[in-house]
Amino acid sequence: MLPYVSPAPLIAAVFVIAACAPATRVVTVIVERTVEAKPESGQMASRGNAALSATLTPEGTPTARHAATTTSERREGYVTLGSSKAKVLALLGEPRRTSTFSVGSEFLDSESWYYTAGLQPDVIEFNARTGTVIGWDNYSGRLPARLQAGTRVTADTAFTLGSHQDDVLRIQGPPRRVHTFDVGIELLKSVRLYYPGTDLLWEDTVEIDWQAQLVKGWTNSSGRLRAALDPSASRSSSNDARFSVGSSLSDILKIQGEPYRVVLFEVGIETVAEIWLYYKTANALEEARVRVSKSNSSVVGYDNFGGVLKVTASLP
Repeated sequence: MLPYVSPAPLIAAVFVIAACAPATRVVTVIVERTVEAKPESGQMASRGNAALSATLTPEGTPTARHAATTTSERREGYVTLGSSKAKVLALLGEPRRTSTFSVGSEFLDSESWYYTAGLQPDVIEFNARTGTVIGWDNYSGRLPARLQAGTRVTADTAFTLGSHQDDVLRIQGPPRRVHTFDVGIELLKSVRLYYPGTDLLWEDTVEIDWQAQLVKGWTNSSGRLRAALDPSASRSSSNDARFSVGSSLSDILKIQGEPYRVVLFEVGIETVAEIWLYYKTANALEEARVRVSKSNSSVVGYDNFGGVLKVTASLP
């Protein structure tokens, strides 16, 4: 069985790796502690207060390690980001298995509770220090875990950079997986929504800014995400059309079409913020990239791996 892995170890080159790497699933990890619970015929454990058993509360009292559910949590019949362990136990009961990942960081240390077995288990992930939910895998569709859509919606048929999370949920529906990326830098903290992609390793993802809850990127490997930098842009009918440094974003979209992956690269300085557009090549390990200034929407650079970009060294 492939283990569930927290994305926490990806802290080297903090932002560049997060921005540049395709949304793949890591399949190796150092697990410090694993606790196996007795399987219950492949079903989720029994629900209710009886779930607060000695397996997860060796100190003898439920509150020793799990905060009591709040009034608002009791009103909600589902788990979401920030829910307590007590809330998860009350709704799902004892997990089949638990594992912890620890590197001595209050942001990266995590604990995972497994509720099904197999290659794609249902998992709830907690911040190990706070004991609150920071993500989940809901492959079976039976976990009562979800992001609740609010009222920040539009009538648009596609989302784009700056769209609100509420609109993404309205357009795409509930994600299959949700995970929080936090390395202790508020500017880089984000929530990634995962949707079924081309296969197990290549999922479609939407990157949401943690604080503003606005879209700051996506990976549309399957083409099923309704995401577009400019939904109204039409492709150029000329095969000879080319773009170069200084070309506008709209020109790129007309010549190249919509990229399959978009990353908003920001470091807190508006003048150096860029939008990175990625296009697939014949080599699955390579991507062609176009760098666009966020401030004036013009091309500032490109990497034409695979020769798929219709680019020229200078404007005619």
